[in-house]
Amino acid sequence: MKLYYAKLDYSLQQGKVTRINIETGPTNKWFRGFLARYSLTDGLAENMDHGRAAMSTEAVMAEFFDFFEEDLLVKNNLRDKPDQVYKKF
Repeated sequence: MKLYYAKLDYSLQQGKVTRINIETGPTNKWFRGFLARYSLTDGLAENMDHGRAAMSTEAVMAEFFDFFEEDLLVKNNLRDKPDQVYKKF
């Protein structure tokens, strides 16, 4: 339901007209159809597995970005060329 209200808020900010009653919100039928149309589910978040959590510390992330900057960007002369980092071939 939060997704609906985010979409409604965005639509209203853009000045778009909505066919849904703003006071009561969408019907359950409309909401089920919306989820089905866009292949969305109302699932719960899962906990991170132990390996991913261990590699998500601040020290590990800092080490990765130091490596990324020095070994990849500087050595390949890409520091001031962000458009060439993800170059399509």
